[in-house]
Amino acid sequence: MKRKATVTPASRNYQERISYREYLASINDDGEYGYIIEYVDKGGKISKAKELVQMVQDVKDGKVPYGDYIDEINLDGRYDKVTELIANGGSDDEARELVRKKLMVVSLEEKTSVAKN
Repeated sequence: MKRKATVTPASRNYQERISYREYLASINDDGEYGYIIEYVDKGGKISKAKELVQMVQDVKDGKVPYGDYIDEINLDGRYDKVTELIANGGSDDEARELVRKKLMVVSLEEKTSVAKN
């Protein structure tokens, strides 16, 4: 007698997380989704990630200022320099570059931390 695999809500949630993360990576050519990928990797809610993806699209479409997106993701103060740059008249391109640099530093710090352990 063959047994069927049981799909539990936890495994379904994990599969959704993996699939959504792969989707984000596939559309992240310009680095705009780096924060959201990191958010999902750290266990963030998929529904919130989808809201942020929509917000990025709205920024690209000119419906939402880039500063509003930064305000939304700056929960821990990591992007304070970006908000300062925007407040002082910096361009969206300069702000995006600063965000990309910050994400690269955070990623490098995490890899270094894992290597030490």
